[in-house]
Amino acid sequence: MKLILTARLQYYRGDGHVQFMTYFDELYTNNDAVMTVVAPLTGEFSRLFNLEKALFNKMRKSHLTKSIVEADRRLDADVTGMRALVMAGLHSPDESARDSAWRLHNRFIAFGNVFKQSYEEKPADVIALLADLAGEKYSEDAKALNMTSWVDDLDDAVRDFTRLMVERREEETAKPEGRLIDARRQLGKVYRQMISMVEAAATLDAKGSYDGFIDELNYEIKRYNEADREPARKDIGATDRCVVEPVETLPYTGKAVTPIVKAFYRAAGRPTVELVFARDFFLTYRHNVEAGTAVVTLHGKGGYKGRFSTTFNIAREERSPPPEGQ
Repeated sequence: MKLILTARLQYYRGDGHVQFMTYFDELYTNNDAVMTVVAPLTGEFSRLFNLEKALFNKMRKSHLTKSIVEADRRLDADVTGMRALVMAGLHSPDESARDSAWRLHNRFIAFGNVFKQSYEEKPADVIALLADLAGEKYSEDAKALNMTSWVDDLDDAVRDFTRLMVERREEETAKPEGRLIDARRQLGKVYRQMISMVEAAATLDAKGSYDGFIDELNYEIKRYNEADREPARKDIGATDRCVVEPVETLPYTGKAVTPIVKAFYRAAGRPTVELVFARDFFLTYRHNVEAGTAVVTLHGKGGYKGRFSTTFNIAREERSPPPEGQ
């Protein structure tokens, strides 16, 4: 007896789920023997499949999806930059600055990992953080580390993010038959029931009436399952994984200062690997025009993922006063 392979439906990326179900729909409707067996479920399958396609197309066309992702990245970048300032402050030669940095460091530990927070919980957590940074408890510490502009930017970012989330909820409420993920879950359940019915019929069939259908479906399942498998990407944002050589103080030019940092990835029990700019990571910068502390963030690409931020200084040239009499 031939068995049908397990399709890893929950892992099919992008439009892969729709494409696979399109193939399955065409395959079983063109096989009379299979069509007879699964007839009790074909109506429900068609209803859910049409719903999935409608919701998927609507989601893909929504202007809000891209905007929310961009707003979320802005929030993440602001919080990451503020963390970097705090970490730099821990090593300040100024004792009062170090004290401020330690207090803020503890507050950011309580805030948690911004990259692991869901879209739903992130705004409330960020607003609570902002209230502390602007409030009596931490406002002086934030000023001591020159974080005021960061706090203002984060406030704008969370307002923008919250507005977009409200718009998306209003848009989702307008969907008459639920969300895409629910439709796919229900469709997957019906698909598995149909597969079980075909396997049961094939067990009792001595003529091999279902062998061709099973062979064709298994070929596609294997292809989709293999396409889903991607090499594990190393996380440069994980604790102690990324090491960046300190950037020397750079001169103020009146324009954006964009140094290319030298970075390494290290994992326990393995040799340290030097990361290649543009292949393994790309860079973004913040506060890198005016003199002061700037932030450079590494973003993993290719075989790497995650983000890692560090700071560097931009200094105006100190000019000696002209000799007296000149």
